Amino acid sequence: MRWLWALVAALLLVATSGCDDAAAPVDNDGSTESESCQDYVQGIEQATDSGSYTVSILDANPAPPDRGMNDLVLRVVDVDGAPVDSGVVLVVEPWMPAHGHGSTNVTAVPRGADGVYDANQVNLIMPGAWEFRMLITPDMVDAKEDSAVFTFCAEG
Repeated sequence: MRWLWALVAALLLVATSGCDDAAAPVDNDGSTESESCQDYVQGIEQATDSGSYTVSILDANPAPPDRGMNDLVLRVVDVDGAPVDSGVVLVVEPWMPAHGHGSTNVTAVPRGADGVYDANQVNLIMPGAWEFRMLITPDMVDAKEDSAVFTFCAEG
């Protein structure tokens, strides 16, 4: 009977050992959320998966992006560095990879001039690591979506 209580105590210890709020959450790949977050700097840029475009965050309000509503000023250029201000649809999708969910809104960004787009009201509904998925789809039949991803930690 004593071994049964020892087994129960050991199982409880193992089950509650991950409940320390001070520990950083671990993503599916084994990294912590803080390891996957980028430091926000004005003008930070990321190439799309295909390399066809580069997306820059020229400005953010608040800076760095945080819990709640965020307004971003984005710039999209092609592989030659020319501004992309027509012929594509740009969508900003906030995604929380650790929880496997998005936000309450996905922001379709109106076309801008000189490759500059204003993405307003990008909602980060809770603190943690958030991906800003910049989805670019050319305005052509059978066009393939391309994307660039920025990951920031919302403290909120």
